[in-house]
Amino acid sequence: MEPVFRKIIPPWYDSDLICVILIISMIFVIMFGLAGFSVAQSKKEFFEFIWVPSLIVLLGGFVFLSVSIRLIKRKF
Repeated sequence: MEPVFRKIIPPWYDSDLICVILIISMIFVIMFGLAGFSVAQSKKEFFEFIWVPSLIVLLGGFVFLSVSIRLIKRKF
């Protein structure tokens, strides 16, 4: 008789290694957005485009948090 409850096998794109790679990548994306934010603040001709690096930081932070929460839930 086969067991009813089996360990769920996550797909390759949801493995721990891929999640860690994604977290590290999002750290670089957030740093890139923060650099763009500081450039947009320092140059008055770029100030109207400050929303672009702000959006990059916001979306990168969202992905970073969601993947981090997923890994934390998986470990505990």
